[in-house]
Amino acid sequence: MWFGRPCYFGDSIAVGARNPEAAATWYQKTFGLRRFKNSKDGEIWLGSSEERHNPNPDVAIVPVRSEEDQKRLSEHPIIFTNNITKAHNWFSERVPETGPIQNDSGGNAFFRFRDPDGNEIEVCREPG
Repeated sequence: MWFGRPCYFGDSIAVGARNPEAAATWYQKTFGLRRFKNSKDGEIWLGSSEERHNPNPDVAIVPVRSEEDQKRLSEHPIIFTNNITKAHNWFSERVPETGPIQNDSGGNAFFRFRDPDGNEIEVCREPG
């Protein structure tokens, strides 16, 4: 779902946060997401709509209390776009830590940005 963004979540992503409430506020403001669940272990689930029949969040914010917690979340999540230039411009206006558009050896155009906790997130347009 797009909801005014030039990107979409192909699957749920999980990001670690030292301050989950502050991270939730940032993701809500940046992506226009809504909070729809707080788990018993402190995760905050955010989604694009209030549809309760989909139990999976777009973004799960996971509390980071130790280095062990951070290791579980070491890979950077990927979100997708159909127009890499439009997405890059959109993120550049909202996220100061947006990197340049790059191309990998497989022909994928992508860029990365960092959230306030330093999590690196990739926005990718796959060829075709």
